[in-house]
Amino acid sequence: MKRVKKTLIFNAFAYIENTKGGVNINETDELKVIETYMKLCVTSLISAKKNNPSSAVALVTNYNIPKKYVEIFKKHNIKIIKIQFDKFVFDKNMTWNLAFFKLCALDYVVNNLSYDNYLLLDTDTYVQNNLDDLFLESSKKILLYNMQHSLSIEQAINMNTEYQKLYNEEVYMINYGGEFICGNKENLSIFLKECNRVYEKMKKENFKTKHGDEFIICSVALKIPHLIKDGAPYIYRYWTGSFYLASTNYKYNPVSILHLPVEKNYGLIWIANYIIKKGALPNNKLVWKKLGLPKSIRPFNFGFYYTMLKILIKRRCNQ
Repeated sequence: MKRVKKTLIFNAFAYIENTKGGVNINETDELKVIETYMKLCVTSLISAKKNNPSSAVALVTNYNIPKKYVEIFKKHNIKIIKIQFDKFVFDKNMTWNLAFFKLCALDYVVNNLSYDNYLLLDTDTYVQNNLDDLFLESSKKILLYNMQHSLSIEQAINMNTEYQKLYNEEVYMINYGGEFICGNKENLSIFLKECNRVYEKMKKENFKTKHGDEFIICSVALKIPHLIKDGAPYIYRYWTGSFYLASTNYKYNPVSILHLPVEKNYGLIWIANYIIKKGALPNNKLVWKKLGLPKSIRPFNFGFYYTMLKILIKRRCNQ
């Protein structure tokens, strides 16, 4: 199979004191928040590197990474790229404010680094397979993750309402997630120019969204639909808390990237500790168990087994 020559996989992590970030972290103390995110980056980036050794893998950040983690990333050939959070900047009290740093980081790597293809991943991800197919597809299109929201889902209602308020146009947006953006340099350059146009309009209108970078991503996807392709064959968002929405596609027709927002405080941290201690990845079966994914076999079904038993008895009697 044809391979894309130079690829970069990266996480984006920003920290600014007293600024709103994600909502799925239990900790509030600064040092504990940093420790949690560093371990998430360990899990995401090292799993990406182990399964894609020919790709460059990096952490793009505005923060001075603690020495302990600098050494861990260096040991596993993970680059650390320090940049300023100077693009896509909103009021620090806006929900998901720090999530906009992902677009800032994407803008930096696309415009300043020389790779054929780029993959931006959220920190709460685990890469379980190689990404050759993904990079091949994204050499032609920008792949985004379609969350498959119907119009009655709350986020779809809110996003459509927000877009109509900003642009005075009624649309039915596709809700794409912000955890995954993959494309080549040329297409992503077009994408980022459109992102900046949306950002400038938001700033001019003093417009606030409740959905962070996802609002900009979805708005841009409406404007360049010919460049967008659904990345769902490669990534899935598993909700493993009291809101339990999961799939067995980690094993059957498997995706390569597992996104697990609730596991920021649990399974993904366990994997990071395993990697730090042993210098290797756990096997996939153990990963799936620790991440709370559903069993890959059908639960006991009396009717099925009763039918099979009757068939066996009938065959035995006819012998």
